[in-house]
This record gives sequence, C-alpha cells and structure tokens, in this order.
Amino acid sequence: MNCSCCGKALKPNSRFCNGCGTPIAVVSAIQSTPVGPSAMPDKKVCVHCGKMLKPNSHFCNGCGTPVAAAPITRPVSAAPRPGAFSATFKREPPVQKRKMNIWALACVAGVVLFFVIGNVVTDPLYLAKTYASAVYKQRYSSIYPLLDVRNEGLTSRDVFEKMLSKSTNNISVGNIVNYEIIESSRPGSSNEQELSKNYTIQYVVQDSGVTRTQRITFVRHKDNILLFFPKWKIAADSFIARNYSIIVPSGAEVMIDNVRLGSKYLSTDKTRAYYDTHVIPDIFIGEYEVQVSLPFAETNKRNIRASNNNSVTIDDFKLRDSSVVELTRKLADNNQKIYSAAMSGMPFQAISSLFLSEASIQQNAEQQYKSFRENINRTGNRVLRTAFLASTESSSRQASIQRGIINVTAALKVDYAKENSNWLNNNVNIVENSTQSTVRVQFVYQNGQWYQTGWSIIRL
Repeated sequence: MNCSCCGKALKPNSRFCNGCGTPIAVVSAIQSTPVGPSAMPDKKVCVHCGKMLKPNSHFCNGCGTPVAAAPITRPVSAAPRPGAFSATFKREPPVQKRKMNIWALACVAGVVLFFVIGNVVTDPLYLAKTYASAVYKQRYSSIYPLLDVRNEGLTSRDVFEKMLSKSTNNISVGNIVNYEIIESSRPGSSNEQELSKNYTIQYVVQDSGVTRTQRITFVRHKDNILLFFPKWKIAADSFIARNYSIIVPSGAEVMIDNVRLGSKYLSTDKTRAYYDTHVIPDIFIGEYEVQVSLPFAETNKRNIRASNNNSVTIDDFKLRDSSVVELTRKLADNNQKIYSAAMSGMPFQAISSLFLSEASIQQNAEQQYKSFRENINRTGNRVLRTAFLASTESSSRQASIQRGIINVTAALKVDYAKENSNWLNNNVNIVENSTQSTVRVQFVYQNGQWYQTGWSIIRL
C-alpha cells in the first residue's frame, strides 16, 4: 500500500508514513472512504493517532485526545505527530523579478546621469571653455555649432570654413600659450533668470607675449534642448557684418566664395544710374573672393573684406574683343537707321527704341533728331538722296566701360548723293560724295539689349 498523501510505499505494520508522517489509519480511512453520494459524512477519525472514533465519543479511545479538538470527517492530509519527519521547501524569488529590480535601478541611474551631464554641457561657462579651447587648439571649424546663426546662404558652415582659411578673419588670434576666462555677468543672477551672459577671454600669444582680449556674449533661446535644458548660443554680433553692399554695373552676376547673389539680395534703391546694389544682411566678418561677370566683359575677380555697414563698388572691366566688334556694328547700324528715318521724314517714334527709355534721354534724343531731319532734307538747294554706312575700320574702333556706361568710339564712312538744282536753267545735277568721321556714343546694357544714352552722328 502507498501513502495517499506523498505516494511513498508503506512498510508492513507501520503506524505512520516514513515519508510525510501521516498516520496509517488516516491513509486507510481516506482510501476506504467512498466518494460521492454513498459517502458517510458522520465517520470521524482522530487527527492525533488516526484511530476511528466511535459515534458520540468525547475522547479518542486510542490516545485520549478530545474529539472536539479535531472535528475532521475526511481529512486530505492530517497533521503529523510531534517529532515526525516533515519535508518543507523554501520558494526562491523568481528570476524575472530580480531582472526587473536591476532594470529599475539602471533607469534611475540613467535619469540622474542624464540630468547631471545635460546641466553641465549646456551651461554657458562650459560652452565658453569649449570656444576658448577651440581657438587655443586652432580648431576653428568646431566653433560654428556654438554660434547663433542660420546654416544658409552667406552664414552657412561652408562659407564660414572658407572664410577661416583666409589670412585675415575675426576669430583666429595666432599661436596661443594659455588663456583665461572671466565671467562678467551680473553678480547674484542665475541662468534661469538671465537672457544673456558675458565672458571675457584673455589670450597670451606665443613669442610676442602680447595679451589679446576677446569678449563673447551668450544669449538664451526660448526653446530648450531636450525639453529640460536651456539653449545658449554665442551672439553673432561680433562675428557678423550687417548690411554689406556690393555695387556693380546693371545686369552683372555676383558670386562670393561660390555663393551666387540672386534677386533676393538685389536692392530696389536706384540712386546710382546704371548700377545694381546687392545688399547682404548677414555675412561673417573677414576676407572673401568675389567674382563679377558681365555678358560682354571678362570676369572680374578680387578679394574684399566684409565689415559692418560698408560697401564696395566693382566697375572696372575689360571688354571682350567680340563685344567691341558687336558694339561698333551696333553704332553703325543705329546711324544707318537714323539716316534712313530722317530722309523719309519719319517721326522720332520710329527710332526711339534705339535709346534708353529714361525720360531725359528720350527727350534729348528727340530734339537732336528733329534738328538733324530738317537739316538733312533742306540745306539750301541740296537734297540728300541716299546715305550708306561703310564698314567700320578695326584699327580705329575702341570701347571701354566706366561707371556702368560703355563708351564706344569708331571711325565711320558715309557714302551719299545730293541733288544740286540750278534755278537759272532748271538743271538738276546729282553729286556723289563720301565723308568719314569719328563717332563717339555711350551704350548701356539692360535686359540683354544695347541702348544709346546719347546722340552722335556724322553731319553731312
């Protein structure tokens, strides 16, 4: 027979199970007690010795234990006798719970470390030390993330690094022996209350021993870094030139260190005729290479130094040989058109498109044309029949640009015929002749076209 509690085989004549201490009588009673409707709920056993109790007994007749102390009808497992072997097992905490505890501690440590490092690296004094260290080690490109500028146009990182490669800029101070940072903000004020902090950096330059001082100001932004830490940037006022202007002839294309100045930089101020003014709101103080290109001239390259509220005018160009030829032909064609219109008695409107559209220029050209038309058709008894402009002589043509205006000089030859009337005998003689003279005309290039700004023609 086996114990119904622990399942261990029972030895013959044993009163208790040697595995769990359950009395043999309890085991026998459990195994022999019917289950279900036929069960006898009034049968009781002693919980101490396991002997069956007689009905209405007050004490166990085997061990004398009071029956009221153990009102058990069908015990599943009886309590062992004193001194009997009882196997107990201590349950260890689960491994998953231990892992959760470790993760919780790691998260707390990570949060604490996050705030400690965040407060350090976003502190303006730490940023000032980072700036001074970059200047000391001449790692100027690492300064750009500290500046309060937009990474676009002429304040982009590429332009900044190119500017630093030039011999003169507003950041490098030479070979430094050591440096010292002095905070000059208001005493007793905290970062949370201040919108700016000032620091003075004193550099000692190698060899000369000269001490150079640089003052930087940190400004606090409205937005924070990672929601919790204040965002401080170096104010760009000491590094940026404001409203720097480049003045060039009308229609010129301007590039600064390969950054093209488009229409957004073009000023509407036209106080200087025949010029375009490009205004740059923000540009790093320093040296730059400027390229100015005109369709009819060679590219002008030069170095400039940008500074606050300053300007530079670039209008010294060398015309291309092909442009000189084109302009002298334009001069000859314009003269031919003026001769043809005057000989036909046409109004000024027929040739007004040859001149710049400015009111003063149009008015002056119209007066000159009317006078020329009257003289060419009625000069005594002579009438001009034809006029032909011969080819220009290449040896005598020249053109130059000055103050945005192209001055063209060419020697022109005019072949013409006149009618000489004799009122005495009513004879008409046709006289053919030619004349040559030097003509000087000023042109302006606008919207891809050449326009005269003055009047000049060969008088016959």
